[in-house]
Parts: sequence; C-alpha cells; structure tokens
Amino acid sequence: MNSHLKTPRCPYIKVGGLFYLGRTIDKIRLKQANLLNPDFIDLMGNGFDGRMMDYLGLRYADFAEFVWL
Repeated sequence: MNSHLKTPRCPYIKVGGLFYLGRTIDKIRLKQANLLNPDFIDLMGNGFDGRMMDYLGLRYADFAEFVWL
C-alpha cells in the first residue's frame, strides 16, 4: 500500500451548504496531485459526483477544470 495516497474527506461535511461537494473537490485535487487512492478514480464524475453536478447544472469536466485553477 502506498502511504502517500490520500482519501477524500467524509461526504457528510458540508461545503457551501451542500453535502458531498467537498469530497468531490478533494477527489479532483488529489487526483491532479497524484495523491488519490486508485479506488476512487474509476467512479470520478459518476455516482454521487455525477448527481451533484446534475443538481448544480454543471458538467463534471468543466467543474474539474475550474477546481484545478
């Protein structure tokens, strides 16, 4: 196991009044830094990430690009 890899924050911690948004942001940033545990990579943009983007009316790719800036 790679001890340098990280897990995103708990989905129940609110960011901007929304559950799960902070976790989605963490996954994007950790992946960009090559620190994300590979278990999370396959579902990025899908599952709850996708549902969050649908709720916000955003495309995941656009949101991820904004977070990287």
